[in-house]
Amino acid sequence: MGRTKNTVREKLKHAVLLKIFENKEVIFGKFSSTVTNEKKAEKWREVLVFGQEINLFDSTDGINKVKQFWTQERASFLVSITSLALKCFVSFV
Repeated sequence: MGRTKNTVREKLKHAVLLKIFENKEVIFGKFSSTVTNEKKAEKWREVLVFGQEINLFDSTDGINKVKQFWTQERASFLVSITSLALKCFVSFV
């Protein structure tokens, strides 16, 4: 039972990390006329709400919790998507 719960939690984590990754141009982009502080905050809020909807974050959590989550989890996430991309490339070739 515990193993299944951990697997589900890992999938939820990956879903939130993917949401951050999908919005990386705004979230991590340089400030410009289209990438404003408000736009960055909006994207972080979208990730927070998504994480709350799938019960990864509590309703009392804020954007800083999401940023902390990204900081802690990004290395393993980036390794996993790089590995997946390489597998897809190798199978394609």
